[in-house]
Amino acid sequence: MIKTLMPLFVAALFFMPPQEDLRIESRTLPATVALGGDGQLRIKLSLRPGVRISSHPEFMIRFDESEQVSFAKVFFTGSDLNLQRIQEGESVYLDLQREIEIPFRVNPDAFLGRPTIKGAIVYTILSPDNWYIKTIQKFRTAFGTRRPTPADRKPPRGKTDAGSVTASLDRGTSGSFPPGPRRGRGSG
Repeated sequence: MIKTLMPLFVAALFFMPPQEDLRIESRTLPATVALGGDGQLRIKLSLRPGVRISSHPEFMIRFDESEQVSFAKVFFTGSDLNLQRIQEGESVYLDLQREIEIPFRVNPDAFLGRPTIKGAIVYTILSPDNWYIKTIQKFRTAFGTRRPTPADRKPPRGKTDAGSVTASLDRGTSGSFPPGPRRGRGSG
């Protein structure tokens, strides 16, 4: 009996998926963004019980290059994202209870459809036994794009052009994004 079950047990060990230390859930708000419009990537991180993410070396979210979407930076560190640190004894780890929010802009020349934001999270695991291991986990999020409507071009109600974040970003005078390519009337 044991001889017959032993190969099944060994096969189950090889084909059993490894338990993830970090689970990444990502989405965009809104789910559909106008061409040239702004969106927000939201990332929720869940850890396996007993595992923590060390604050040193630096936690980092980096993005793959894309012609469809642009971020203010190619990567964001834990400090950039204002992640809280918790100290327990000699160990310092990140508090990942809240959702991480990173703004992005859809390029005005992007294709209509479902572009994908691809990236990776670089982190160092701090185990209950006080050992560290640095690793990378990739993620991807798809969202919809649409043509802009006249409502997308107007500043929010009750705000002037000077107080409108959208208007100042479009003019390239302030905000977190570099100005995109400008199109005049009659260009394609």
